[in-house]
This record gives sequence, C-alpha cells and structure tokens, in this order.
Amino acid sequence: MADVQANSGMERRKDQRFLIKERAIAVLEVGSRFTKLGRVVDVSQGGLAFDYVPMETASSDAMTVDGAGTEPVVLNILSEEGAMALKGVMIQTISDRPLSGDGVSFSAVRTRRCGIQFRSLTDEQRLQLGNFLVQQAVACA
Repeated sequence: MADVQANSGMERRKDQRFLIKERAIAVLEVGSRFTKLGRVVDVSQGGLAFDYVPMETASSDAMTVDGAGTEPVVLNILSEEGAMALKGVMIQTISDRPLSGDGVSFSAVRTRRCGIQFRSLTDEQRLQLGNFLVQQAVACA
C-alpha cells in the first residue's frame, strides 16, 4: 500500500488503455450478490475503469480480494446489445474514488469511478477480451 501512495499521480499501468465507442456495462459480483453495476470508461489487457452510482448493499470491504477469507470478486461485461462480452473474470479492486463533476451536480447522486485489475485470465477469457477490444476500442486514453 505504501508503494501505491508513494506513486500516486504517476502512471502505474503497463498495458495500453482504450476508450469504448459504445456503451458497455461492468457487473461486479461477490458470491451471488451484484455489488456494483456501471458504465465501462476504458479497458486494457490488464484491467478496466468504470463509473457507477453506489448501491447501499455494496461495501468497499467486500470489493477487496486479499486472500483473507473474503469471497472472490467476479466481473462480467455486457455490450450495448446485451450480449455477454466477458464472463466470470476474477478481479482485484485497485481504486474506487468519487468523481468530481465539471457539469451539473446532483447532490443526491454521487458517481464513483472504480479501477480494477484482471486476475488469472483463462485462455477463453483472453479471447473474449481480445474480441471485445477489437469490436469496442476506439482510441487510446
């Protein structure tokens, strides 16, 4: 954790990020519970970022996989057409922060951005991710 804090503000990603040209939805699950649901902002071979509105059932503690007996966190990505673009990917939450809005502010709606890292992708998941990037990637972020 000290390394992350010491490097704040520095680019830590090793994979090139791509913006998404159409809407794609990230769905995070812990066990059988949906904990976060939001719009994918950018994606790379190593992870992605998505914006979401927190639900009361989502706790930040539940979204951290540290090997200390917590249930695994799984990501699914749905394309704009509702097709499953990526399924059952184990992830690690890297960041989860409030967004500061430049536009209209709705005091009752607090949007957050969550950054996640993929963990141990299977060959099938790598293929799904590659197909998703080919179909959805529009530009480097």
